[in-house]
Amino acid sequence: MAIGKAREDVQNGRTLPVPEHLRDSHYRGAEKVGRGVGYEYAPHHEGGWVDQAYLPEERRYYEPTDRGYEAEIRKRIEALA
Repeated sequence: MAIGKAREDVQNGRTLPVPEHLRDSHYRGAEKVGRGVGYEYAPHHEGGWVDQAYLPEERRYYEPTDRGYEAEIRKRIEALA
């Protein structure tokens, strides 16, 4: 369902620019234009989580149910918000 929602956004032109800190920074001069500046690598942080913008506006494609293990995922997502 999440992939379907994302695909629908792309097909309807509802795309968003990638934030500068997430853009490719592996070339000479990238830092001068702000590429990769301020990026935090989540696995290097406590709990593997970093509160940083991954999209310029909030969009949520995956909505875990309240059944089975997805109920646990829902709790974890809510705790991070």
